[in-house]
Amino acid sequence: AAAGGAGGDPNTTGSNTAPATGTGPTVAATGTGGAPAVLPCGDQQCTQGGDSACCWDNYKAYGAVQAECVMGSIANDGCTTAQDGQGYETRIECKSEVHCGSGEVCCARRKTGTYNGQQFGYYDQATCETTCNAAENRFVLCEPNVTVCPMLPQMGGSVQGVCKQSALLPAGYTVCGYPG
Repeated sequence: AAAGGAGGDPNTTGSNTAPATGTGPTVAATGTGGAPAVLPCGDQQCTQGGDSACCWDNYKAYGAVQAECVMGSIANDGCTTAQDGQGYETRIECKSEVHCGSGEVCCARRKTGTYNGQQFGYYDQATCETTCNAAENRFVLCEPNVTVCPMLPQMGGSVQGVCKQSALLPAGYTVCGYPG
């Protein structure tokens, strides 16, 4: 099983502090759209858009394949994102705001799973949305040196979020998180 608490991505928080409480920061998109037509998915490139997605199994909990391209509705694509002890996979439909339409950001929804009594974090999906609120365990996927990450709450104040490699997504996928 994996490490990491129920807070933000463990690779983006220095102390693995839980995300904001209350309404928290909400990020509205500023991307321009017109993104590339593929998503990196392990050693593969998946078609981006429509019913296509990358299915990432960070913990290899559901078979031997860690990354595969899937096609179809969420219910029928074979990507097992459910918290039933047999899934914990991530359906990835975007990598950053460049894969989304105007006014949208790529937002990953953070979940907590349990395996052999040990809790761990994973994302069940990354989709284009108009807002992405850390207080709801939703985190912006970003492009280093391009995306402006939101301010994040920290010890009664706030700190500028930074774009960092995610420990829960494939190599090259970065998420707005805490510096350090």
